[in-house]
Parts: sequence; structure tokens; C-alpha cells
Amino acid sequence: MTAATRPEELSRAELKPGVAVKAALAHTPEVNYLARPTKPGGGVAYGGLFHIAIAEPGTYRVALGNASWVDVVKDGGKIDSSAHGGGPACSGVRKMVDYPMQAGDYVVQLSAGADAQTGVLVVKLP
Repeated sequence: MTAATRPEELSRAELKPGVAVKAALAHTPEVNYLARPTKPGGGVAYGGLFHIAIAEPGTYRVALGNASWVDVVKDGGKIDSSAHGGGPACSGVRKMVDYPMQAGDYVVQLSAGADAQTGVLVVKLP
């Protein structure tokens, strides 16, 4: 999957809860973020936008194969994470960030990444 670089491209960068994707990212200066990234990164950093529709309220974990910065946006504003950490050894998961989400549409923004691609997985926690 190729990450969107503009909000109008989000329909082609659709994440589904529980389904991992390998995502191609763009240089962050090419990304038109919905909300200013907490860590935008420099001209050589990578990032992108992804849409996710949440059907069931709960805490959702965004897991990445690299250490990109993650912001989750709802209605133009960033939501606060509830936890973060690294993945289990030898799992291929580098970073995990948890967010409380209600039913609705969200945008997962990645920024300040060192790699042009990463694995992305969003899962609902029990």
C-alpha cells in the first residue's frame, strides 16, 4: 500500500483493524498533514497518511515496523495516546502506540521516519 500524501487521497490508503500492510511512505515535506505532526522530521524523513474506520469503541494499538512518529487525528485534531512501547524481540514490530477511539473515521499520520517503507497494523485491544 502507498501512503496518501493529501487528505483527498485517503480512500486509497485504507487500513482495516487486524490487517497488517507494508506501506510505502513519502518524504515528509511532500505530505499535506491534517494536523501538524508532533515530530515533523526533516527533509529526508518519511511519512504519510492512512484512513481507518473504527466500528467498535475501545483502545486500539498502532504497531509499526519502524520508529516513525504516530499521530492519530479525528475531526482535524490529534487525540492523546494512552500508552506506548517497543515490540517484542524478533517480532518485526519496532513501535506500538495505543489510542482510545470511539466509532468513526480517523487518520493515522506517520512522520519523522528514517525508512521509505514500514509495516503498519492497527488492532483493537481486549
